[in-house]
Amino acid sequence: MDKVEALLWWHGVNKTNGNGRVKFSQIKQEIENANHGELPRNAASLIIRKNGVVKDKNSGCYYLRTSRVNELSEAYSEFLAPTPRTSSSLLLEEDFKDTRRYVEAVIRQINVSYDEKLYDCCAIMIRRLIETLIIELFERKKVANEIKFDGGNYKMLKEILNTLNASQSVSISRKSQNIPKLEKFKENIADKSAHNRTFNAKKSDIDNVWEDLRAIILDLKAQAFD
Repeated sequence: MDKVEALLWWHGVNKTNGNGRVKFSQIKQEIENANHGELPRNAASLIIRKNGVVKDKNSGCYYLRTSRVNELSEAYSEFLAPTPRTSSSLLLEEDFKDTRRYVEAVIRQINVSYDEKLYDCCAIMIRRLIETLIIELFERKKVANEIKFDGGNYKMLKEILNTLNASQSVSISRKSQNIPKLEKFKENIADKSAHNRTFNAKKSDIDNVWEDLRAIILDLKAQAFD
């Protein structure tokens, strides 16, 4: 029954089906598929006697009480992915809540890579964020085709910036000043971090342009999501 309980813990931690509750037939099948043998016929009635195991009367699904999930999480901690670090060294994570999960993930990577002195990584992720926010803005304005090839794929950032500069449908604050700043960052830092084998970005490369970039990023985010 320990294997059953361990599986119920795993489903609880990972919120299978949205709530961590599963049919016993699923548990049985997973154990057999993992070549851990067959469960006894009365396994379902035996597992309900385990501390913390609950059977939902309406759905017939099994789950572990939260207190038991927490207890087992300590015992099985080696099987859990590390908790992602949080940081707001460059951008406040809370400013990007309720945008997109992939945007929130990029914000975390920007902050943590900066903290860890991984400045090439940081520059590349800032570039990705800028590109993503511009695309989100065009999509919100329902003119994404302006920055797509005929086949439907998005153009490269250089062409997207050119389109943004000329677009009558989409604009950003202080366009004539800010687009050149984005182009300069892209060409002199981010592209070199990604493609130049002899270039390594330094902290000063990020710091010297960050005040301007942060303002542009927040403006793009506001127009794309707020």
